[in-house]
Amino acid sequence: MPLPSREVVTCRLIFDCDAEWDDGNGNGSGIAPPSLLCLPSEARCQIWRHLLRLDHNRGPHSRPVPDGAIQHLLQLDSRRILEAPQFRHKGKQEINGVLPLTYSCRLHPAILRTCRAIYAEATSVLYVENKVFAVQCGIRGLGARLRNYGIPTFGPIASSRLHRNAGTHVAGEAVDDDDDAGSSGSKTSGSKTSGSKTSGSKTSGSKTSGSNTSGSNTSGSNTSGSNTSGSNTTITGSNTTTTRTPPAFDPVILFRGHSSRPSCPYYICSHRDGQNLMHALWIMVKCPFARAMRFDIHLTASPKYHSLALADKFVRGSLLPWMHNHIDVIGMDDMADPRRTLLQACLDKHRKESLSKSNLYTYNTVCGFLEQVKEAADAAVDNGHYTRAEDLYELVSYEACSIVRTRTGKLVDVSTKTPNGINRVCKLVAISAFRLCELRSGAITAFKRYNRSAVATPCASPKAEVTEEQALDIAPKSGATPTSPDAPSKYPPSGTTRLKGVMAIEHAIMAGLLALRLPCATPIPEWNIRLNLMLLYLFTQYGDMANALLCVRHLHATCEALMNEAMAKDKKGQKWDCLAALVDALSEQTSRIVRDKERKRECQLLVEQGQDCVRRLWGERLLPKKGYTGLIWTFRWA
Repeated sequence: MPLPSREVVTCRLIFDCDAEWDDGNGNGSGIAPPSLLCLPSEARCQIWRHLLRLDHNRGPHSRPVPDGAIQHLLQLDSRRILEAPQFRHKGKQEINGVLPLTYSCRLHPAILRTCRAIYAEATSVLYVENKVFAVQCGIRGLGARLRNYGIPTFGPIASSRLHRNAGTHVAGEAVDDDDDAGSSGSKTSGSKTSGSKTSGSKTSGSKTSGSNTSGSNTSGSNTSGSNTSGSNTTITGSNTTTTRTPPAFDPVILFRGHSSRPSCPYYICSHRDGQNLMHALWIMVKCPFARAMRFDIHLTASPKYHSLALADKFVRGSLLPWMHNHIDVIGMDDMADPRRTLLQACLDKHRKESLSKSNLYTYNTVCGFLEQVKEAADAAVDNGHYTRAEDLYELVSYEACSIVRTRTGKLVDVSTKTPNGINRVCKLVAISAFRLCELRSGAITAFKRYNRSAVATPCASPKAEVTEEQALDIAPKSGATPTSPDAPSKYPPSGTTRLKGVMAIEHAIMAGLLALRLPCATPIPEWNIRLNLMLLYLFTQYGDMANALLCVRHLHATCEALMNEAMAKDKKGQKWDCLAALVDALSEQTSRIVRDKERKRECQLLVEQGQDCVRRLWGERLLPKKGYTGLIWTFRWA
């Protein structure tokens, strides 16, 4: 008997399944298909959170080094430091800067359109559980500009979806309860009502036409017996009365343009992006499309937020020091609230001091804030929390560079009023760049392992000596072994940075080259030798032996000058003998022509010998001086 064809077997299976579905359990009753509503309510809430919560859908992304940026910094003279990629301007229609660490955030509001039951459950997660910051102004394309800058924003969202605007939008606007524009980033505008009275007046048989809602058009809808006041809609039917409040966001902090209309749409982002949003607005007020823009700040007093004290601390410690010249008023639902009174007094104090010391007060206030962040990063390094320290140093570096990039005219004024020029902000740029190079190169852990008791033994690849688990004091997984230099992964992670592979090395080189051109924190010989050792280490790992040889020559010139100075002052001792041996080794390396493979091994030995000499002269790690013992930078160097 021939076997049935594959198509026949498939059809039989389909028919059998249909028959089983129709028969149910054999009692003739059909089984309802499974759905989300069959799950327990706790499980459904977890699903809604994964789909609609901002903090559940954030993913970090580091930007790669721009093409040609390393070569540009290698050839750049210190007197033209403003041409460095870190100070490069963007287009006139963009926010003048790009965050080095950005986050992607993708929500799934389409789940709200499934059914009314799911809509009723999920809207509370979307509008209530999300802790957001909001910006409301009339700038076209603001959401795209913020996203290009690196902040995941959603909008424009109709003002009717703003909790604080309830009852303040113009008469005649209606609210569509089934709109989910607050999460999808789509345009929503309040529906226009003709021939109806609002704000407490009763209307019978009113006709609504021409309403436009995010992605859908509705016309000719009839409403009978409606009583509309603010955002509460009362619908009276036969012996039933239903009051519906449209869902809306209640931002922790709302930045509202001072001259913006209340009906302007707004944009939201996660509260975790609050610092970046504040900095973006601080940069934006100097951009052509929003020049001299001013904001009104509105704070929530909702009891659902259990961290209102943290929001007040953010306003006092971060927002007001940066933005006090661009804020008109701080508001709350209750203007007599003691929280609002204290914050407004703090704003008035900043304004008064800023008027008496134009530019200089703001400069010192912002630099003081960044110095506190740098101290927190130093503490994180001491505790072994390297990736946390990297994020903080990156914040200091980026925001200090933004001061130079966007407030050049004000820094010219500051440099003429202070004896140290603009060394305070240059020191922040230099120290943060140095520390980033130290962390991203892995030198902070690898250099400690060097031991000059065995000079003839070439050191293994420092990238392979410290695994991520060892650097973070985590017990290694079973079977995990350090990667050898000959392993397939050419650039194993050092455990001191979130970056991996070539990206970590390239970012470390960029930071080291920038710091090399701003020696304002320590004596110049120590600064240059430490940085050139790290750059030699990086170029050796990167396989760029031409630039590695360039670092050897720079080291030789600096060490030789330091040695000549020591001989002139008749300094003797073991550390100076070590320096003399290093000068001889560097001189020999610069005069020899060898293959790249042999030069790489010899460069590794030079890094080890150089670090041993540095340890004897100045200690294990760089300790920046409190003052400015190097060059004094003013805007003459621009």
